[in-house]
Amino acid sequence: MSGNEPQMDEIEQQLEEIGDRANDLMNQGHFRTAARLNGERARTAKQNNKLMQYIYGTFFRMDQAQNVLDFDVQRDCAIELVAVLEDEDQARAIQADFLQPEYEHTRFWMTACVYENLAEAIGQLDGYNSEGMHQCISEGILVCRQTGKMQCVSCFREYATDVYTSADDPLIARHQCQTVLGQDGGWSNRGDRRWFAATKLARSYMLESNFEAALEAMNQAASLVEAEEISLKFESRMRMLANLDMVRIAAGMERIDWTDDEGPGEDRPPVGEWTVLDLQISMNDALLASMQGNYEDAIAILTDHDRALSKQKVLNIWFDVRLRLIAAMRLSGDARVEKLAQQLRDKANGANDFLTLRRLDRLFDDSIPVSPFAAVSSGEETDAPLPFQVSRESEKSDAFSETQGQGQAAAMQEEGPSDFDQEVLAFIGSCYEIEDEDERMNAMTEFAVRYNAETVTNDRNVMSLMGFRQMVPFKESVQEIWDWARAFERAMPDEPSVLSMIATLGLALKVNFEGEAEGVIADEELGKMFKLSLLMDANRPGNHLRAGEYFLEIGNEGEAERCFARSFRLDRSNPSACENLANVYRQTDRPRDALNVLDVYLRDGGEYPGIAWMAANVALDLEQFDSVLTYLDRLDMLEPGTMWSNYYRALALIELECYDAAADAIAAEREFEDHESPAPMDMLEAAQLLGSGSDSGLEALQKINEIRFSEVTDMTATGIQNLSGLVWRQMGNIPPNNVERQKFESTLLKAGIMPDGYFDILRDGEPDPDVLVNYYRMLVAQPLDESWGNSPGCLAGEEEWSAYCIEWGVLAPDEDEAVAQVLELQRECFDLEPEVIGVELEAEGFQDCAGIVWQGRRFPVSRSEEGDEDEE
Repeated sequence: MSGNEPQMDEIEQQLEEIGDRANDLMNQGHFRTAARLNGERARTAKQNNKLMQYIYGTFFRMDQAQNVLDFDVQRDCAIELVAVLEDEDQARAIQADFLQPEYEHTRFWMTACVYENLAEAIGQLDGYNSEGMHQCISEGILVCRQTGKMQCVSCFREYATDVYTSADDPLIARHQCQTVLGQDGGWSNRGDRRWFAATKLARSYMLESNFEAALEAMNQAASLVEAEEISLKFESRMRMLANLDMVRIAAGMERIDWTDDEGPGEDRPPVGEWTVLDLQISMNDALLASMQGNYEDAIAILTDHDRALSKQKVLNIWFDVRLRLIAAMRLSGDARVEKLAQQLRDKANGANDFLTLRRLDRLFDDSIPVSPFAAVSSGEETDAPLPFQVSRESEKSDAFSETQGQGQAAAMQEEGPSDFDQEVLAFIGSCYEIEDEDERMNAMTEFAVRYNAETVTNDRNVMSLMGFRQMVPFKESVQEIWDWARAFERAMPDEPSVLSMIATLGLALKVNFEGEAEGVIADEELGKMFKLSLLMDANRPGNHLRAGEYFLEIGNEGEAERCFARSFRLDRSNPSACENLANVYRQTDRPRDALNVLDVYLRDGGEYPGIAWMAANVALDLEQFDSVLTYLDRLDMLEPGTMWSNYYRALALIELECYDAAADAIAAEREFEDHESPAPMDMLEAAQLLGSGSDSGLEALQKINEIRFSEVTDMTATGIQNLSGLVWRQMGNIPPNNVERQKFESTLLKAGIMPDGYFDILRDGEPDPDVLVNYYRMLVAQPLDESWGNSPGCLAGEEEWSAYCIEWGVLAPDEDEAVAQVLELQRECFDLEPEVIGVELEAEGFQDCAGIVWQGRRFPVSRSEEGDEDEE
C-alpha cells in the first residue's frame, strides 16, 4: 500500500461530506449554496483524480444552477458531462483506474438526464423555438431508447411542451402535458412529474383567460404534488404554490400570503438562495399591482427583473417579464413603451418565439383591453380561432409545387384562378392531347421558357411559373435555368414567397442534376434563401412547408419539424403540412405525437383521405382499436370503397372481439379483385373463426398452413408478422399438442416472427427462489443454402439470401446456459448449424423463470460477413 492512499481516502470522505451537505441544503431550497458546494466538490475531485465524485459534483451543480437562473452554468456543466459520459478516454483523463461497472451504471442512468438539462439550458438562453430546439426532442428521446431509460421520455415531453408553447401551438403543447398526466408509473429519476405538467397546462389556459380551466388544472397539480413518488417534495410544493398564486391573482382571487409564518412563508428560504422562486413571487407581486391599478409599482418591480435577465441573457423568462412590463406601461400611458416593444419584437423574431409575438401584437391592439399578463385571448373567443392574420398567401394559388400538396384546383376554390393560372391550366390540358411523350415534354419546356422576369411581374403568377417549371424537363443547362430564376428574385426582392419558390426550384435542380449543379447552386445559398423567406414574413404557411422539405432533404429533421409545425399551426387545413409533420414524428419514434396532429387535422374538418388512412394505421400500431374504427369511418366518408380499409377494420374488430362485425368486414374486403394474393384475407378469416370459437376455425388454420410466405408479395414483413401474431393470439381453444397449431408455430419460428407471448408460455411457472437469472441479448448468424428459397421461413424478397443474422433475448443464470437455450431454438429455424457471434449482458439478478424472452428481427449478410457482425 502506498503512502498516498490514506490521503486519497480522506479526500474521498471529504467530498462525500460536501455532497451530503449540499444535498441537505438542496432539500431546504438553498440552491445557491448547494450549487456552490457541488462546484467545489467537482473541482476538488478533478484535481485529485476522483472521476465519480467529479461526475456527481458536476451533475448536481448543473441541476441546481437552473434554480438560481445560472443557465449558462447549467449548459456548460451538461456539455462537460456529455464528453465524460460518452467518451471513456475523457473519463480516463480524470482517473485512469476508475471502476468500470460503477462508471457504466452512472452512464446508464445519467446520460439522458444530462441531455435533457442541456436542452433546457439552451431553451432558456436562446428561446425554446430557436433553431435546433426541435432536434433536441428527437435526439433526447433517441438517447433514452439507446440507454434503455424509457421512463425519461416524459422529461423530454415536458421540454416539448415549452417548445410548442413558444411555437404558439397550444393544442400540441397541451397534448404533451396530457401525455405526461396520463402516466400511471414508471417514473424517471425526477420522480412523479404529473404535478408539473398540470402547472404548464394551467399557464396555457391562463394565457387564454380561461380561468376556470386554469384553476382546475392547478387544483389537479395541488393534489398530484402530494403523490408518494414525488422526488423533491419541498421544491415541488413551493413551485406549485407559486404557480397557483399567479393563476389566482390573474383570476381576481385572493392570493397566497408569502409572509405568513404559519403558511408557505415559514419554509421559504432566504432571498437569493432560490432565485427562480424569488422571481416568480416578485412577478406575482407586480401582477397584483397591475391588476389593482398600481402601475408604477408594477413597472418598478418588472424593470429591475427586465434589466437583470437582459444582462444574464436569459431570453425565455425575459420574454414574459418584458411583455408584462409593456402591459403595465401601456396601462399607465407611459410613452417609452414603443422602444421596449421594438427591442422585444427583434429578439422574439430571432428566436422564432411566435407566442411572444402574438402576445405583443395584442398589447398594441386598441380594439381590445390591455391584459396585465399579456393574454392571447380575452376568454370570450370560442373554438380558439387564430387571433392573428395569416399573411396573404399568394402561394396558395401555386399550382405545381409538390411541397404545397394542395394542387391548383384546391387553391382556386378559395381565391379563384388568375388569368395566368387559367392560361397555364389550359395549356396543360392541351398538352395531354399530344400522344408522343417527347413532343409533349418539348412543348411544355418551350411554354415555360417563353416567360421571364420582364414578362411576368405579378408575384402570384411567378410562383405558378416556378411550380410549373419543376414539372417539365430541364432542357437548358443548370446555369441557364438558375440565372433565369434568380432574375425574378432581383425583380421582386421584397416577396418572400417568390424567394421560397425560387429556392425550391434550386433544390429540384440540385436533386436532379447533382453533378452539374455543383458549383452553380451552393447548399449554403439555398439554406439562406429559405431562412430569409421565413424571416421576411413568419406567417406564410407555404414558405414554412417548403423550408421543411428542404431541411428534410439535407437530413436536418429538427429544423424540418420546426418548419412543418409552424406551417401546420398557420394552416390546419393543409394535409401536406400535417402529413409531413406526422411523418417526422413517426421517423423519430413519436407515434402518439403523430396521431395527435393527424387527429387535429381531421377534427378541424380536414377532408384529405390520406390523413384518415394514416391515422388509422398509426392508431393500429398504438393498439388503439376503437380509434382505428373511427378513422376508418372517416376514410369511408371521404373516399368510399378504399381497398384494404375493411382489412384493417376487421383487424381492429377481431382485437375488440367483435367477431360477427369482423366477418362482415372480411366479406366486404374480399369483393376487391385486385389483391395480389388471397393469403392476407385467408389469415384474417382464420383469426376471426378461431377467435369466435367457430367449428370452422381448425379447417381455416389448416388452410393457412399451406401458405408459402415467400409468395405473399402484397404485404410487408411487418404486416405478415402482425397478422400472424393476431392469428396466434386467437388460438386459445386449440390444444398446444394439436398438429396444425404446432405446424403454424413452427413456421412463425422459422420466419423469425414468433410473438413474445409464445415464449411467455414456454417460461410459465414459478421461478426457483434460489436461482437468480440475468438478461442477455444475443446475435446469431444463420448460414443458408440453396434450399432456403423453398423453406417455410423464407419471406418474399428473401429468396436469394445466403445467410442472415438475428437477435434473441433470453433469461438465464449464466452466459453458457443462455447460449445453449438460444441455439436450441435457432436450430429449429434451418438445417445448417447456427453460430452465436455476439452476447451482451443487459441486466442481472432477476427473480424470474429462465428461458427465451423474444425473437428479434433478422437481416441478411453474406457468408463472408458473418464473422464481422460480432465487432459491429
